[in-house]
Amino acid sequence: MHKPDFHTDLSQESFEQIERYLLDQMADPEKASFEAEMVKDQILAGQTEGLRNLILSGEIHGLQESMDRFHDDLGEDVGKIKKLNAPFPLKRYLIAAAIGILILIGIFSLLNRGSQHEQLFASYFQADPGLITSMSSGNNYEFNKAMVAYKEGKYKEAIGSWEKLYQNNPQNDSLNYFLGAAHLANEEAEKAILYLENLSPLKESSFQEESFWYLGLAYLKSGEIEKAREFISKSDRPEKAKLLELLSP
Repeated sequence: MHKPDFHTDLSQESFEQIERYLLDQMADPEKASFEAEMVKDQILAGQTEGLRNLILSGEIHGLQESMDRFHDDLGEDVGKIKKLNAPFPLKRYLIAAAIGILILIGIFSLLNRGSQHEQLFASYFQADPGLITSMSSGNNYEFNKAMVAYKEGKYKEAIGSWEKLYQNNPQNDSLNYFLGAAHLANEEAEKAILYLENLSPLKESSFQEESFWYLGLAYLKSGEIEKAREFISKSDRPEKAKLLELLSP
């Protein structure tokens, strides 16, 4: 420890004595004697107190330096911890991003597949032109009136009229065929299938061959490709070969 500058009159011997006292290095008799001397000598008491303050401030300064070093070290350690921890969140983000990309690819693939079927359906579908109608009064008046609506593209109106007739004659092949054709033209593939399927066992029906084609297209629109291939292959349409090629696995 260095001699304090403000005590220029403090001897080396007195300084070392005070220092031993403050550092509790005196034996008990010497300590008691020194304390008794301070009671009598106010200058010695003041020098002792001054040196005590210097030591204390030195200790505080040392403590502050120690704390600063601690924080500096802690900061470095925190930085190291952050650096060590960084790869794990990053890895999680990468995994989450990869999963998200896979999900998007799957969704895009499904949507794209659906759009391909829709596009293929749109390329090959043409609404049945319907039958020649005669609006004379008679038993077929309501049927023919609905046929006129169908040929004008008023599919819902035609379906409403034909469904009333269908309730009393569900086996009628004309009603089953045109109800199926109208629903398919009205973008209702599932409903079209219900009616067109009824024609499959009716070999004697003049609508059966055409029903196979539209039934295949209805399944194509619904995304049921195996069913689509099955019924398209039964039809007599010249374009079926190309469509079957496009639908091949």
